[in-house]
Amino acid sequence: MKKFLLISVLLFSFYSNSFCRLKSDDLIDKNLKYVVKVISEIDGTIYREGFGVYLNNYGAVLTLYNNIVGFKDVKFVNYKGDTLYAKNIIGLDKTADLVLINVGVFSQDKIDLDLSPKIKINDKISIIGVNTNKVDTIYSGIVTENYVNNDGISLYTYMGKIIPGIEGGLVFNEKNKLIGLTKGLYRNNYFSGYILPLNYAKDLLEKSNKVNISLTDSSVFSIYNIYYWRGIYAAEKGVNDYLEAINHFKVALRAKPNDINTYFQLGLVFGLSGMFDSSAHYYKESIKMDPKFFYAYLNLAVTYMMNQDFASATPVLKEAVKINSLNERANFYLAFALMKNGEYSESIKYYKKALELKPNNPEVMEYLAEAYYLTKKYRDAIKFANNALKINPQSANALYVIGLVHFELGEKAEAEKIQKELELIDKIKANLLLNKINGEKN
Repeated sequence: MKKFLLISVLLFSFYSNSFCRLKSDDLIDKNLKYVVKVISEIDGTIYREGFGVYLNNYGAVLTLYNNIVGFKDVKFVNYKGDTLYAKNIIGLDKTADLVLINVGVFSQDKIDLDLSPKIKINDKISIIGVNTNKVDTIYSGIVTENYVNNDGISLYTYMGKIIPGIEGGLVFNEKNKLIGLTKGLYRNNYFSGYILPLNYAKDLLEKSNKVNISLTDSSVFSIYNIYYWRGIYAAEKGVNDYLEAINHFKVALRAKPNDINTYFQLGLVFGLSGMFDSSAHYYKESIKMDPKFFYAYLNLAVTYMMNQDFASATPVLKEAVKINSLNERANFYLAFALMKNGEYSESIKYYKKALELKPNNPEVMEYLAEAYYLTKKYRDAIKFANNALKINPQSANALYVIGLVHFELGEKAEAEKIQKELELIDKIKANLLLNKINGEKN
């Protein structure tokens, strides 16, 4: 099962009509050196992307999306791929509103920014963002308000919108002087665009030991938010971090008891960790809170099936199909559970429904072929097995069913021919068929 939740790109709008697209290749080329990516050291996955502002020997301020602390095995690189070194994290409970980066390779460039330009209300601004691995997003806007948050940080709002790539962008005045960095923040239950002035960024760098602050008001960014999203990020990284994810979700649940999303996520990561009893417990709790929670039923059934408990999975899947009869996976899983329970004729009905919802699915075809074989409807079994092979010539299950049918029809030579083909694809299936041909018990 793949991830159910991905890290979202924020698309909330605020006075969107005021933004117009500018074109300035010179401005982009001049500032490529400020691009910073947070990537996986294991497989190179890009987790975050934005700009860093390098201030003399202090390091860099990086305004990326909140909370990168879920990612342990990461590195920071510039647009050339050179590695930068993480020095510190600033944010409420280290939620990474800002990351301080050692200058690294940039120390040779001796970048010295002009901190004299001040931000004023009604200033016209241009913003460069990173969008789909390209530094090609330039927008114009107007500064609308000075806002001091409850940690005493002076920020400015701008008339515009948060677009993919804009958060973590560079802000320029009318003379193309760099004056700040963008940050999307919640305030008064709205998500809006803010500017962090460069002079304040410099102060933060000089006082980097003051880490217990956040650009977002601490009254908004709760302990639940922090640990729920830490859990999501840890789960995203894979098997080595599932226990870390479980611990984060449990802290989130203590901060916000009876939260259905956290119960569901605990069910997911316990299942991915192979702890099926615990996984089932949390999915059941989710269902108690919302008896129509379709995906909780679906995942609970998968948890039972992973534990080879098809008898328990069947009624859960019947409930899932009752809630959403047009979901192909629910119909397919129910058919599979029924077949494993020996209810072959009943399983055919749901396999056919799954195929109706997703035609040309070879996986459904090969299992439908098996169900027909088990009900001794050999012509139908051959038909759907061949249909599966047309789409996936490497379908071992389809070949196995065809071999079984030939054997049952007394066509031993044909069955042996299929067995030889299976040797090249799936030795386990090949041995099962060989045992059948030789009269041994499967």
